[in-house]
Amino acid sequence: MANFEGDSGSLKYAGNAVGELLSWSISGLSVGVIEDSAKGDANRTYKGGRADGGVITARCQLDYGDTNGQKAWADSVVAGTGAAVTCQLLTATGKYLQVTAIPTGLDMESPEGESITQGTFTGKVTGLPAWTWA
Repeated sequence: MANFEGDSGSLKYAGNAVGELLSWSISGLSVGVIEDSAKGDANRTYKGGRADGGVITARCQLDYGDTNGQKAWADSVVAGTGAAVTCQLLTATGKYLQVTAIPTGLDMESPEGESITQGTFTGKVTGLPAWTWA
């Protein structure tokens, strides 16, 4: 079984690498559950419902000069357009999860002292992720 180091990871936003990336995550992938029990059944029964692609998050050292990555994501949030964009969450060369996401948030923090300002970008996945594992 292969393992991957975090330093090998990257994130692409609309085909462009996001600069100054510290980490990325995807969370909340789930499948709804629908009860399909009927009168007279001795036990409750269920079936799978709709899937939810979850939410992606990218934590970066804030760099608005990253025009095709961080700036594009931030501008989309500020404009409130809700336009979906393709993102790739890479673990290593040729190994990534591709999602279509709507940029939904940007949190910024100016820390104390000599630390670098960080930004956290979020997006709601629409549809389901697709693996590419070459």
